[in-house]
Amino acid sequence: MRKKEDAARKRAWRKAHPESARAAARRYYAKNRERIREVSRVYRKNHPEIVKKQYQRYCAAHPEKRRLSRRRKTLAQYGLSIGDFDCLVAVQKGRCAVCGRKPVRHGHIPPLVVDHDHQKMHVRKLLCQQCNTGLGMFRDNPKILGAAARYRRQTQNEWEARQLTLPLELVTNE
Repeated sequence: MRKKEDAARKRAWRKAHPESARAAARRYYAKNRERIREVSRVYRKNHPEIVKKQYQRYCAAHPEKRRLSRRRKTLAQYGLSIGDFDCLVAVQKGRCAVCGRKPVRHGHIPPLVVDHDHQKMHVRKLLCQQCNTGLGMFRDNPKILGAAARYRRQTQNEWEARQLTLPLELVTNE
């Protein structure tokens, strides 16, 4: 019974003195950081199902924090902060660096994504999802991309020339 009374008294004190309680918790964590982290690692290893359920409940209760966390983690891969990303968006006026469109969000896909050099991992510019996917399909190779552009122009010119020589009824019935 004594333990319950002590716990209730401590909770009441923490509720009445939140700043002091936070400061004490920070001091305790700083002093015992490695031990606390090891206990946490062991718990996560031994109870993966419980940890997974806790994480799912947290994500369901805080979807905006989950999105923000995912965004921070993704940008950190390129050495960018959210502020850096927002500056790039402002410099590009919210438009794709390739097609110049101002894209809109489609579900979980952000309107602009980071285009980066896969070998050097440096950021180039921001692209819409379609242009980023297109560059990726051409393996970020300028020669292949140039060949595709030449092919497209050539076939367009051939098609226009062919339309001029086809009988009118064949052109209109397509």
